[in-house]
Amino acid sequence: MQNRKNKLMKTLSIILSVCIACSSFFVLAFAAQKTGDVDGDGNVTSADARLALRASVNLEQLTRAQKLAADVDLDGKITAADARLILRASVGLEDLTVVGVWKNEEVIYTFRVDGTGETADPATGMGAPFEYEVSGDKLTIRANGPENSETATFAFPDNDTLKLTFADNKTITLTRAVEENPIVGTWKNDDVVYTFNVDGTGETADPATGMGAPFEYEISGDTLTIRANGPENPETATFTFTDNDTLKLTFADNKTVTLTRTVEENPIVGTWKNDDVVYTFNVDGTGETADPATGMGAPFEYEVSGDKLTIRANGPENPETATFTLADDTLTLTLTFADNKTVTLTRAAEENPIVGTWKDDDVVYTFNADGTGETTDSATDTGAPFEYLFAELKRKEITK
Repeated sequence: MQNRKNKLMKTLSIILSVCIACSSFFVLAFAAQKTGDVDGDGNVTSADARLALRASVNLEQLTRAQKLAADVDLDGKITAADARLILRASVGLEDLTVVGVWKNEEVIYTFRVDGTGETADPATGMGAPFEYEVSGDKLTIRANGPENSETATFAFPDNDTLKLTFADNKTITLTRAVEENPIVGTWKNDDVVYTFNVDGTGETADPATGMGAPFEYEISGDTLTIRANGPENPETATFTFTDNDTLKLTFADNKTVTLTRTVEENPIVGTWKNDDVVYTFNVDGTGETADPATGMGAPFEYEVSGDKLTIRANGPENPETATFTLADDTLTLTLTFADNKTVTLTRAAEENPIVGTWKDDDVVYTFNADGTGETTDSATDTGAPFEYLFAELKRKEITK
């Protein structure tokens, strides 16, 4: 009996001790709905099955959250098979409670509707299959046959989070994951700017005039479908990446559009402080807090999504989220946390090493401390005024 227990714990240790989460998954950037709950009312009913069935024949356009909820068999598509599973779940013939893909920094769990699943090591692709059962709030995982089972109590702090508590009080917190959408972001060339949002919407814009048009889009494999004028007028293109920053679209008429990724500036990079704390946000997503009086502090990692700032000071399982706003021409940063606590910070003044006058044989640059300056032609003594931002100049080469 003891040998069997040791074997089980060794197996589970192998399953759980895997590498950091794979780049082919990402944490949801929108409010998820539980599997099968397509209409988002909190319950799985025949109405959800009807929505999924209509979506399978293009009679309904679902949001990204709805598509995630409707894809019950996890094949990346909405089909009549999904609608059937949802209908069966609505009358208690299927259990969709934990169905989905869940991850933390150590492991990815996939729970399928047929009671099978697998863990995955994102770095190597290696993993282990298992079978599972749900009874009430109990989840039983069998990693190597029925004699090697471990049972956990599970709970959902929210629709995006699954918490497992095992018999030895060990807890694992997992976040719902979906297949990464590789084209999310802003891409441009000299003629057009494409913005692809994570929720399946987007827009085009003319770089010269700023005018453009909204659209909806879907990705299936390497095929991109754009609906600019309603669902009845889709335009389909095959997409490839020449490199990480270059997106090539090939349309049905063999017209190609090559776009370059546009990197949006992170507005909170820098050092911010008040009387109680100093926050430093580095460009690589790391940072630290410090006590102005003692200099003592703590490192953290952070992410920015829209106006949301997520700080992880004590590991990935303990994030703290705040809404942030910038005022006074980005010199004041206000963080509003979930408990409505607010922290107001001002950008910390740091020495600007380029203040002064600089010249070569052709031009003289004058950088004033107030962010203004001027250039002067050495030969003619004519020039032009300019404004500059030191926070930008630190990260970019100054070119004439």
